[in-house]
Amino acid sequence: MSWKSPPGDTILDCLAERQLTQAWLAETLGLGFQDQKDLIRGVLPIDAPLAEKLANALGATPAFWINRDIQYRIKCLEEQLILTKEESDFIKPVSQGRGLKCYGFQDRYQTDCTIQDSSLAGEDAIWFGTDGKVEILHRDGTGWHDYPFPTDAEVCVHSRMHLTRKMAEELIPYLQHFVDCGKLP
Repeated sequence: MSWKSPPGDTILDCLAERQLTQAWLAETLGLGFQDQKDLIRGVLPIDAPLAEKLANALGATPAFWINRDIQYRIKCLEEQLILTKEESDFIKPVSQGRGLKCYGFQDRYQTDCTIQDSSLAGEDAIWFGTDGKVEILHRDGTGWHDYPFPTDAEVCVHSRMHLTRKMAEELIPYLQHFVDCGKLP
């Protein structure tokens, strides 16, 4: 069994020791109610500016607060790694016949999707998106309706994203925030 404790546990101990309230902490740190609650639960990451504020308000150093947060996040990741790709019911390896790594899954609406290595020469990249038929919908004053696929013109419809490593790296904090909080930052 793995032991993990969010930085909020240490923050609550410091508040209790000093007989301070969470409301005082939120005001001192300049946090709204939800952000203060997320900080205590370990959802809100402790970055350098927040670590500095915590150090000024509760003691210790900014490095202590950042390291406390990092150790908690490492424990969370270790727990997530218990579920390997082979054990996943959501993402499964897929053979696409070109020798590139490919994993398939279905989205919320049971649309087949994949994430796979790209054959783009000279740059690391992946393809990410839906497979197969693309549906085109049109919205009018009464809602969304099927829209006939144009047959009398040359049309190119993409249902996949081509992402570089840098792009994927920049998406990770947004996806992680959604995983942690159920919404985008």
